[in-house]
Amino acid sequence: MHVVPNGAGPYISPGAVGAGMIRYNSNMNQLEVNDGVSWQQYRLGATIDLSSDAQNALAWAYAKMQEEVLLEQLMEKHPGLRDLHERFAVMLRLVQKENNEQA
Repeated sequence: MHVVPNGAGPYISPGAVGAGMIRYNSNMNQLEVNDGVSWQQYRLGATIDLSSDAQNALAWAYAKMQEEVLLEQLMEKHPGLRDLHERFAVMLRLVQKENNEQA
């Protein structure tokens, strides 16, 4: 693709038909294609759709992040909650280790 300065057209040899030529218009941030009569604009960009599973995973992750922020705020305000949370984490690891050893 040939990139041209703002407002300038691409070089066309005398007598050549410009149909099918492509240029980038940096003023409008658009790709332009010559249809043989005039330059037609095409917006540059992409649309990305996520599957419902991906959307659900992102929503779940966002909710978990919010829960963690809230928990951290509560533990700052109530030190006993932090102690309880740390003890729970230790107990959880011990139980998981025991389950792994039995498997």
